[in-house]
Amino acid sequence: MAVELINILDARDILSEAISGSDRVLLGLDFDGTLSPIVTDPAAARMSTENREFLQRICCNNKTDVAILSGRSLDDLRSKVDLDGVFLAGDHGLTIRNLDGSVFCPEGIKPHGDLLAQIEHIESLTSTIAGLYLEPKEFSLTVHYRQASIDTGEKLRPILKKIVEGTDFQLQSGRMCWEINPIIRWNKGDAYNWVRNHLTSEKENLCQLYVGDDRTDENVFAVIPSEGFAIQVMSDEKLKSSDANYKLDDQAEVALLLEIIEQQLNDRN
Repeated sequence: MAVELINILDARDILSEAISGSDRVLLGLDFDGTLSPIVTDPAAARMSTENREFLQRICCNNKTDVAILSGRSLDDLRSKVDLDGVFLAGDHGLTIRNLDGSVFCPEGIKPHGDLLAQIEHIESLTSTIAGLYLEPKEFSLTVHYRQASIDTGEKLRPILKKIVEGTDFQLQSGRMCWEINPIIRWNKGDAYNWVRNHLTSEKENLCQLYVGDDRTDENVFAVIPSEGFAIQVMSDEKLKSSDANYKLDDQAEVALLLEIIEQQLNDRN
């Protein structure tokens, strides 16, 4: 039986004490479903002005690092976030942009030219299924079905599974989408660890927070230490279990959390 998580907004004193008692804060967040609400058209997703302003002020705190980890391509994520002083990880962590603008990719990863060549093939096989949106990225491909009928996900599974058979790619389920990702021992959790290892100072007494709504965020929750804050944004996608230790009831509460974090950082200074 899944343990009922405490809403982090109801544990404000615990969070405030952890921030005030730390030397540095690392705040990680997903984008879609966390900083931005889930929308029917993925290209139309936008971070609210409120969330952007909170993040901008948090980034200006010299004792805080912010990392945004997303399934979007790095270029797409960068255009959506459009903030300086932020670590960015696109393609579920397969491409990471450091604060100096340099980009890291894990060893062994390679562009998916063979897969891109099959996009027309995928489109022809799925032409009778209305409401699909294909999102090619540098190292992976996402097939969105948010605009399709409710049973579309299961209809797509055998079609896409056959396409990846015998390739260096695997089929993974996402939130109203199928992800075709390279078979590699690297995920969002590894990307978060990379960011943590590349902080410039005060790594010992570090207050760590990560906020996400997707099953891929579970890989990050799993590497957050027990004294940290792995915060699941609840959604209509029910997970059987989670490595999160706190929750937010919906995406709208993310702004309230960012406000608390900003206030506590200001009080500490």
